[in-house]
Amino acid sequence: MFKLLIVLPMLFIGAVVFGAGALVFVPLLAMLPVILAVGAVVFALVIVVSVFGFLLRLMGALIIGVGAVAVGGAGLFVALAGGAVVIGFALILAHVLLPILVIAGIVWLIHRSGKPPAAPPIAHG
Repeated sequence: MFKLLIVLPMLFIGAVVFGAGALVFVPLLAMLPVILAVGAVVFALVIVVSVFGFLLRLMGALIIGVGAVAVGGAGLFVALAGGAVVIGFALILAHVLLPILVIAGIVWLIHRSGKPPAAPPIAHG
């Protein structure tokens, strides 16, 4: 009795639903090669775009890296050139200052030689 009242109507309903599904699915099954071809084209486009994106990012990283090395090299050159300029100024000032120091030393010696010698210390004992 259970089979007749519940299972048999369910079988009929399932058969109708399956038949309707088959009516929808079979034409889609015929479209399967087209759907696979569209999927392959989309997959190929995604791969191409991702490879181009990777190459673009790689070139950007190389450009940034080379730019950083160039800026660092220019900075080193400027630092060395600035150090050379400072050393040059120091040499120029030393050449200017040395005669002034020699003249000042000679004046000091002449001034000191004009004074009487200091008396020797007295020995107590």
